Amino acid sequence: MKLSARRRLTKLAMVVAACTITLSACGLTTPPGKSGSSNGGAEVIVGYGDIDTLDPTQFKTNTATLVVGNVYGTLFAQKFQAKDGVLVGTAEYAPSLAESANYSADGKLLTITLKPGLKFADGSPLTAADVVYTLQRSLSDVGYTGIFASYLRFTNGASGVRAASDTTVEIQTSGVSPLLRKFLSFQTFGILSKAAAEKGSTKKWATDYFAKGGVSSGPYKIEARSEGSSITLVKNPEYTVANLADAPAKVTIQNQPNAEQAYLALKSGSIDIDLSVSPDLAAQAADNRDLKVYKAATGDLVYLGMNQTTPALKDVRVRQAISHLVPYRALREKVMAGFAGPAYGPDPYPMNGTLDGSGTKQAYDTDPAAAAALLRQAGVSGLSLKMTVQASDVTAVKSATFVQSALGEGGITVKVDKLSDADYQSAVGDGTTQLFIGSWHSWGEDPIYQLNFLLRTGQYTNYARYSSKQVDGLLDAAMKLSGDDERYALGKQAQQIAIDEAPWAFMFTRDMITLTRQNVGGLTKPDDLFPRFQYLTLN
Repeated sequence: MKLSARRRLTKLAMVVAACTITLSACGLTTPPGKSGSSNGGAEVIVGYGDIDTLDPTQFKTNTATLVVGNVYGTLFAQKFQAKDGVLVGTAEYAPSLAESANYSADGKLLTITLKPGLKFADGSPLTAADVVYTLQRSLSDVGYTGIFASYLRFTNGASGVRAASDTTVEIQTSGVSPLLRKFLSFQTFGILSKAAAEKGSTKKWATDYFAKGGVSSGPYKIEARSEGSSITLVKNPEYTVANLADAPAKVTIQNQPNAEQAYLALKSGSIDIDLSVSPDLAAQAADNRDLKVYKAATGDLVYLGMNQTTPALKDVRVRQAISHLVPYRALREKVMAGFAGPAYGPDPYPMNGTLDGSGTKQAYDTDPAAAAALLRQAGVSGLSLKMTVQASDVTAVKSATFVQSALGEGGITVKVDKLSDADYQSAVGDGTTQLFIGSWHSWGEDPIYQLNFLLRTGQYTNYARYSSKQVDGLLDAAMKLSGDDERYALGKQAQQIAIDEAPWAFMFTRDMITLTRQNVGGLTKPDDLFPRFQYLTLN
């Protein structure tokens, strides 16, 4: 799933695993009067955005998604490993609310066993009936999360999920899913209280009840909320699957209208963590001795899409020429102030199964001479194109200026069309763009999952209208496999074909950036890029 950095997700952008999000990890500090004598008594104040709905299955703002990820527990949870001062998510997903998950010998039945004695924050028991309710709700048409059923290999959707006992869930499957633990760690599958939902709402799936926040099953619960202003979370004493003794006692998320205001609040000490930071402000913060700048490489890909329904862009040589004209280094250094990495194809570093294991490779070099030769071979001159960008996406708008100039120097005239969020989504969805700047980050960072959504023929989120029978065939084959090594090998073949055929210019990957006060530790970078508050520490 993914969302575009620091702004409200639109339905299309997030459909899918997070489709365009760029978030940062979180931290903690101890300004005077904000902490107790130990980390377990600390109060942390985070600066971010506003909250709309808190329903796990609905499209929502980044801040709302951050809250959901800390309030609802999941059957599995990602493990972390320290790297350059950040706890980075690994490829291992361990049981959390679940105790085990086992397939039958033929792979047709999945049995999930819960840990004994689980409770919701209100003290009521958390049982298999709640897990069944959650899975059935998530796989229904109540939101976008039903798309995960095929990846989980649930054969009969919601009807194939049942409670065999208070602690046992049985699910009909078509085979072993290599993504099971990873996907069931997604906050969209956070376990919900069936009894609370039925008591709190008369609507199907209690959408009105969950929009305001349900009973917590995770490490934190909602203590108070002031709409448009703030939300306060406190530790959930009934959450026993992890030791929360050293976790902050309270986390308040304040709505900061813009990045500049959040940065000023951080400098003044009125907030401890800034999740709204822009690359320019992060660069400024590097010289401030009261602040820390945390960054980590991510697979959050920013690309220049080339719609192949546009006559000139049907020629691969024109697309390759444009790819050779993009000023990659300038984009990373001037637009992103150095908080970006090169992108080698549609599954960039540090994604699983990437072709670039070091984070140093660029799919195309900036080479105007090579571009000119390709345009001559294609018999193209005097080409004029329109580039569509989302006006609210500062990164896209800045990038468009550099790309427009570079393509102009290469003989391609580009007009930049800045659209509102709704108009932009309509344009890319309807296929009425020529060039467009987009971004994508997949929760779980699985290469086959990402390629399926972005480059499979006919996929709605394949905004470039790219079509390759060879890529589709590789993805079809990979979807049937259970071993990651085999899946990734096929994915790498598909990635290289996409690089060669250039449906996009792969511009850069955005780093996760977080600013904090100086004495902050325990920042996490999970695959979905939403920080987990329980790991925060005071240094």
